[in-house]
Amino acid sequence: MKTRGSVHYISVILWLTAVVIVLSWVLGAYGVAAVRPDTGKQVMIQSLISAEGLRWWLRTVVSNFVTYPGMGTIILFALSFGLAKHTGLGGALVQALSALLCRISRRSPQSTARDLSGIGVSPVPLIRLERGALMAALMVVVGFISLLLLGIVPPMGVLRSVDGGLLGRPLLQGLPFLLALGLALAALAFGFASRRYTSARYIIEGFAVPIPLLTMYLGTCFLCSLLFSFLEYSQMDSCCVIALANGLARLSGPSADPALLYVQCQTVVANLTPLKAAIPLVLT
Repeated sequence: MKTRGSVHYISVILWLTAVVIVLSWVLGAYGVAAVRPDTGKQVMIQSLISAEGLRWWLRTVVSNFVTYPGMGTIILFALSFGLAKHTGLGGALVQALSALLCRISRRSPQSTARDLSGIGVSPVPLIRLERGALMAALMVVVGFISLLLLGIVPPMGVLRSVDGGLLGRPLLQGLPFLLALGLALAALAFGFASRRYTSARYIIEGFAVPIPLLTMYLGTCFLCSLLFSFLEYSQMDSCCVIALANGLARLSGPSADPALLYVQCQTVVANLTPLKAAIPLVLT
């Protein structure tokens, strides 16, 4: 529950975006610029409150949103988790693990049932059909992992890079999809084996489970894409990096190389892309 006086994160993003817009207009009107230490090229602040700024925004607003870092991966995992919840695989796994822990810890079924009820998990044990469905899901996971190993272990496996490297682009770039696909296949195996799914139309219903949460996430991604794209177009981000490099050069003394410091700062900023992807996920 929101407490009095607290500020919602959406308000913070909107205020930061407004500050960037106004600053780009003011600094652009005064012709504020910075010089790159490595090339000597002048970087001018571009106003967002201009005819060209409006035309740029209309051209790029959709593409900046759909290409926001990490958004596709999160949507894939959300759809897979939606299937796992809708088919009952998630609840079945929790109940199976709780039963296993009960046997290991030698706790009474009554105390285990009370603990499960306290965290919102049904204490009803799995029926025979659900146990069989859980075994079917496990077999699908084992088969899926076996197929992945067939594409990874051989020297020229299809999941290796062209030169035979193990950590090549095909495996690393496709790893999120492979994980989401494995979870979705296990959920579907459980759903059809437990007879909760009797036709393919239930798959769409499973995909719809995380939609309320995804709506909040996608809305946050859209606002974040506006903020970061405005910073990039106005070149305020580049000017900030140049100012940081020059400040570090002054602090380091006469022997410091501003060009080298600028390249290093630019590399650090470029490596912050995962942080941009994590911001909407953490906030929602």
